Amino acid sequence: MSKARELAELGAVYDSGALSNRNLVINGAMQISQRTTSDSSISDNEFVCDRFSLRTSNAGWYGAEQSTDAPTGFSHSIKFESTGANSPAAGAYIFFTQKIEGFNSAHLEFGTSNAKTITISFHIKSSLTGTFGGSVRNSAQNRSYPFSFTISSANTWEYKTVTIAGDTTGTWIGSTNGIGLDVIFNLGSGTNNQGTAGAWAAAGYLKPTGAVNLVETSGATLFFTGLQLELGTEATPFEHRSFADELQRCKRYYQRIGDPSNTQRVSDTFGWTTAIILPAFLWPVEMRATPSFSPSDGTGGRIEGNVAANSTSISSNVLSKQGGTLVVNTSGLTEDNPYMFSMAATYYLQLDAEL
Repeated sequence: MSKARELAELGAVYDSGALSNRNLVINGAMQISQRTTSDSSISDNEFVCDRFSLRTSNAGWYGAEQSTDAPTGFSHSIKFESTGANSPAAGAYIFFTQKIEGFNSAHLEFGTSNAKTITISFHIKSSLTGTFGGSVRNSAQNRSYPFSFTISSANTWEYKTVTIAGDTTGTWIGSTNGIGLDVIFNLGSGTNNQGTAGAWAAAGYLKPTGAVNLVETSGATLFFTGLQLELGTEATPFEHRSFADELQRCKRYYQRIGDPSNTQRVSDTFGWTTAIILPAFLWPVEMRATPSFSPSDGTGGRIEGNVAANSTSISSNVLSKQGGTLVVNTSGLTEDNPYMFSMAATYYLQLDAEL
């Protein structure tokens, strides 16, 4: 076969030669888990693996953890386990999702006559078999495409693909930092949240009619990894980005400042008053939007330099996508004296700009 023909065929498979940056999903291999690696009783809008929001109207119905049970070619997955045999009410929602930023999905041109076809692929394993499902949904939650797939063998890794023709109607966020589209996988949503599989609907459905609800079977498990969403009609091999690259992408939406294993000096500052310092920071990665701020506790911050005192409270002062200034209250400072703000081991500052 000639080199030109090889390249032509490769271009067809990889959608006009797009050999990199194909996957719109971040952390699809479930390697990054900045917040926690396990939670046995999920509440609404928690995160285990980064960028995957765990949603539920019925707190405690399932647990989740980052797992090393993974198919060939992967090191991690996310595992879900039902904590009981629970029957969701009609309006219940129990699912996991990744919201894709408009800047990253605008080229799909959903909501226009030029809407592009997308293909979703992933690896899945469950103790249950049957027809499972999910949905692609817009930010206004009034356009959705329920899709289904079949798990044929219990406790066996299977590879699935779903191809979806782009939505030519409805309102879809374009090139902004809002929600471009929402990729959803059902774990137990009620009948009010289900619609016909394989068709766009003027509603915010979460699953296709009749899909298996994991939470209805006590102890049922589901493992998931290798999620890829790409432009085109063919599923290409999963795009394995480096761990460092994936972590940087995750930090656009959530990041921590602090070293979990050592005391860490993080900012030079000075005594604003005898009881306040104002340490300033540049975030390691510019965030999607101005983040919310929260310290892991009120005692882990430390002030060094002619004073032996821990901070008594920490709050944000002025924050932006690039950095910010904190207000640290303590006592025994000398106004205008230099100080160092540090954080004890296990203490950290949380910055959240999730969609």
